[in-house]
Amino acid sequence: MLEIVNGHSRSFRDSLAMPSENTVYNALQHVASSLHPYLALANCHTVDVLVYDMWSKVLPQSLGQDLDKISVDTLCQILGPSGRSSEPMLESIKKECPSLHEFLSLLHSLHLNNLGVLSSKEEVYSHLKLCRRTEAPALQLGRLMKEKKMHEVGVMTQLIATLCRELCASWVCDMGAGKGYMSALLAR
Repeated sequence: MLEIVNGHSRSFRDSLAMPSENTVYNALQHVASSLHPYLALANCHTVDVLVYDMWSKVLPQSLGQDLDKISVDTLCQILGPSGRSSEPMLESIKKECPSLHEFLSLLHSLHLNNLGVLSSKEEVYSHLKLCRRTEAPALQLGRLMKEKKMHEVGVMTQLIATLCRELCASWVCDMGAGKGYMSALLAR
């Protein structure tokens, strides 16, 4: 999609004020390098934690000691309802649990909202001139998911397909989106 601004054409990407590929690359490199020390923990299966005592083998000792100091309820309060650390609660454990504070602060800093690589949903919709009530393509997945989920997958598929078309993207990396229904629809 080209937009004419002051007699000059501007691409969709430029009009959306998206971060540069270099900015995104640097942010992803930062995330990968910051999480590398915790890779063994991330790759650990729940059964391994229980059967092979992987918790004590892969969790840094100081972080484990800090987790032992606080209750599950306190940890849930620190993380908040969305799983993102609330600043006041996070600060409350700084002296008593420094390793946990450092770890949660690291995770907070690595959230996509804090890396400067996101455009707001409203900004994307306004540039794509999409209405939230846009009809999604009819899906034939009734046996695989409920109607509400079919609608959500349809709307997201339409948004991603439009973004790919407008940005001339040749591929999409669908990570952690479940069973791959959206990827299958995008591949059509």
